[in-house]
Amino acid sequence: MLLQTQSLTTHLSLPLPPSKPTPKFPSFTPIKQNPFRRTRFRALRCSLSAVSEPTQLETKTHKPVPAEVSRTIMELVSVGTLSTLTQEGWPLGIGVRFAVDPEGTPVLCLNASNRQFSIDRRSSFHVQLEQSGLRTPQCTILGSIDKPENRAMLKYLHSVWKKRFGEEVDEDLIYVVSVERVLQLEDFKEVGMWVTSSDYKNAQPDPLRDFAVKLVNEINTNNIEDINRFCNIYADLNFQVSEAKLVWVDRLGFDLRLWSPQEGIFEIRIPFSREVTDEKGAKSMFNCMSQLAWEVEKNFHAPDFERVKQQEIQISEMGYAQLVIGPAGSGKSTYCSSLHEHCTAIGRSINIVNLDPAAENFDYPVAMDIRELVSLEDVMEELGLGPNENLDEWLTEELDNYTDDDYLIFDCPGQIELFSHVPVLRNFVEHLQRKNFKVCVVYLLDSQFITDVTKFISGCMASLSAMIQLELPHVNILSKMDLAPRKKDIEDFLYPEPQVLLSELNQRMAPQFAKLNKSLIELVDDYSMVSFLPLDLRKSSRLTIY
Repeated sequence: MLLQTQSLTTHLSLPLPPSKPTPKFPSFTPIKQNPFRRTRFRALRCSLSAVSEPTQLETKTHKPVPAEVSRTIMELVSVGTLSTLTQEGWPLGIGVRFAVDPEGTPVLCLNASNRQFSIDRRSSFHVQLEQSGLRTPQCTILGSIDKPENRAMLKYLHSVWKKRFGEEVDEDLIYVVSVERVLQLEDFKEVGMWVTSSDYKNAQPDPLRDFAVKLVNEINTNNIEDINRFCNIYADLNFQVSEAKLVWVDRLGFDLRLWSPQEGIFEIRIPFSREVTDEKGAKSMFNCMSQLAWEVEKNFHAPDFERVKQQEIQISEMGYAQLVIGPAGSGKSTYCSSLHEHCTAIGRSINIVNLDPAAENFDYPVAMDIRELVSLEDVMEELGLGPNENLDEWLTEELDNYTDDDYLIFDCPGQIELFSHVPVLRNFVEHLQRKNFKVCVVYLLDSQFITDVTKFISGCMASLSAMIQLELPHVNILSKMDLAPRKKDIEDFLYPEPQVLLSELNQRMAPQFAKLNKSLIELVDDYSMVSFLPLDLRKSSRLTIY
């Protein structure tokens, strides 16, 4: 899933032509410049931390070596999995808290039961670090469990534990895992790199580690325009990027996750021009790179750096999903059932997922069922909640089994708040996107509900609320057209005339609502954001998937 990179030898201390860059971090305010006045000499006004020259290896890779990554993971994480053999010869892993000494040696606190489960001192210790919910680098230490006997050493390890967790610990419970070698992986499904004990102990954790998460969140929240610009300016890509996010930042550069509609998901590495050693230097470097990228984009400055070049591509697998939403009784399950029948008839494979814990009977085979995680009776009895207020997460391992299928269809609950203002479905969608699913929304509205202009406007506003909340490709459907008593009246709302709608709305509403009525009609007409397609299940052509 990685794009290997070549050198990005840019020099950021360059004259800055007039520009107005996008807003940056609160701690850094770019200088204001006249966009029409050009001068030959201008000093770069930004704060840089002290830097050191990179080693020969770092110059080639522009990323920390596996030993340094492993040390960084061990410094940032405090929970790992200790695995060894039981007395019966079975491999067993248990979760334990740990601290690390200055050489990265794990310091454990094992109670009596944990100390006796092994017949062999040889063990492995696995630790992983989630980065932005997009990547999970990990390291596994192979070594042996040792019990320090030296009282001075025990007191020292006690201080290490107290510094990490702020609590006292019984020195008789302290153990260490001696490091023989380390396996470091960039992410799940990636090939690991072995690190020797000496390289691991001699490596230093990344100096930006303690504020990397904060920095990444700030940039992804406030500087997404700069991230997208980096893809165009600093990277030489042969595909169009639809979305980009910062995954991680370290002393030598940062990693970006890219989404391409045609190609899939990729990662690229964009190096800094020089090493940074603290938060202030990292922010300053990012702001300088943002300024330069903006100037190159506006043709104020010719690029004098080598762009990140593509050498090897590994396309990740991509899944596709429909999120079927709408008010209760709008025909969501019937739509899912008909879609399954249609796809089966034309030889297409889809899997339907039930997300409604209150559902009882289905006319389609259920691939995944949220009722296996939570039942209506349990929720209402134990928490005193309604049937759909506990829908918050889904099983990651379940989604892993369906990435290659043509479609996943999610039959959602009918509570309007789930897709209008409560962030439950939005969080669920973000989880699907992190699992490399392209998601669209099918919003169903019962055509029998559309009996007059006021109900049509109400349906439009409900659909628009879901569109704004979920921010996904959106298809609005008037369902149950085969059951509608007066199809001609409903068809008038499929291609509405704005002035006719406004006139009818004013006739039905009190005079004080005239200005609001005009604004609502203009919203529907001017932006053309809400329109409906009729669905008659007696006509199978309406369900064709392209």
